[in-house]
Amino acid sequence: MGPIYAQASQVIVWLGGSQDCGDKALESIRHFGEDDHSLADYWSEEDISLCSKLLDREWFRRVWVLQEVGVARSISIICGPSQISGHSFCQGLLRMRFPPDCQTMAGAVAHLMKGAPFRQRNTMRSGGLSLAELIGLYCKNKATQKHNKIYALLGLASEEEASQIQVDYEVD
Repeated sequence: MGPIYAQASQVIVWLGGSQDCGDKALESIRHFGEDDHSLADYWSEEDISLCSKLLDREWFRRVWVLQEVGVARSISIICGPSQISGHSFCQGLLRMRFPPDCQTMAGAVAHLMKGAPFRQRNTMRSGGLSLAELIGLYCKNKATQKHNKIYALLGLASEEEASQIQVDYEVD
């Protein structure tokens, strides 16, 4: 699936409806992602709470989304009626001061959406993180079948490693 997402002009991320004020969280992220704020001291406790709930949504836990956004050239994120660019989403998350339990998730999401180093792999056909590094970063992401955790990450791994492992859905 990685090559399909890499060829798309835009990948749209649907986070669901407005429940738990997800749209308000996205608007807060947009505010701090698009405006020039040197410090994240302006984040209210409510903003942080809403954004933490947003990052707790199922979409952020699925392993296949790593390929969806990891190789995308342009990302648009939608939650309820709110929409934000992937760039603004990343900037907003990076400027936010999350509690330690959310900081890892926020950083991993922002890193992946910024595309470093995955887009480089896609355009230059070399480099990329090793499969072991990817497993370490995203071991908590979920897949319906165990081997899909590896197959999804394989699409983001270095060319050399990806060519050495054959995808075989017949093997349990």
